[in-house]
Amino acid sequence: MTLKCLSIDSDSSFIVSHIAEWAERNIKMDDANNMATAIKMLLSYDYILVVINGDAVDYAPLLGLMRNTTNTPIMIMVANFNTENEIFALEQGADFYLQWRDSPSENVASALAHITRKSLHEKPPCKVLMYTDMFVLPLQRNAYIGTEINFQIRQTRGLN
Repeated sequence: MTLKCLSIDSDSSFIVSHIAEWAERNIKMDDANNMATAIKMLLSYDYILVVINGDAVDYAPLLGLMRNTTNTPIMIMVANFNTENEIFALEQGADFYLQWRDSPSENVASALAHITRKSLHEKPPCKVLMYTDMFVLPLQRNAYIGTEINFQIRQTRGLN
């Protein structure tokens, strides 16, 4: 089985600068240019880590859905650390919120150290129904179409 890491970045420069570092550790990098595409990829493959370029991707609207979709550790990397953004990201489901290191090898080493320490014995991911760019979580009574929509109990009968 090939170990894979998923990178989410609207600019492919991140993945290009890190591919060799991950490959040295026998880990393949896949990349997605937005959160919706990444969630679809997470539903079809077990990744060891999701790395989001927090400076280039609007992760906020779908981060909660991503967390409900997978137990895979989610790491958000930013150029300028901001405590308010960190708190928001962690509350929405990110496992780590870190500032970029000076070199790709430092970023990869940091990522691997974090996932090595993280326990993957958490609750199983929930059932997700998907249609184009719409995601529905019947048991949580939520849907995402660019942003989260909460349903009332009477609106969700028949979705379970």
